[in-house]
Amino acid sequence: MKHTCQALMISCIDFRLVEVINSFAKTEGLADNYDHLKIAGSALSLARPTGESIRNFLLDQIAVSLNSHQARVVYIINHEDCGAYGGKAAFESDQAEFNQHQIDLKSALEIIKNKFPEVEVKLYWLKLNKSFQKLV
Repeated sequence: MKHTCQALMISCIDFRLVEVINSFAKTEGLADNYDHLKIAGSALSLARPTGESIRNFLLDQIAVSLNSHQARVVYIINHEDCGAYGGKAAFESDQAEFNQHQIDLKSALEIIKNKFPEVEVKLYWLKLNKSFQKLV
């Protein structure tokens, strides 16, 4: 029996995101039709992992979704006040926090596109007020 999905969603493990990401998936037409990979820091774990084995693990998991479930779109969602980044306290301003996340999201996109050129990658910044900002 084949089981396929439209997309792979990569997001942080933060419990504050569960409901809003599920709602977002529905607005994207992905209700019950996406794989969900959760890892602390989301794009951070691809862009600047604490060890190369973490990046390799993530790339292996992405390959499983693409190869086994035929997902063709990868969503990467980073969020404000992320503990893996040190939270808001790690940044001098909201803009500095956003800028670092944007850099890491774009780096994660390049890493995924280099390994899986056929996949579409969409980047999002999530504010805790539940608003999404599409970056790519």
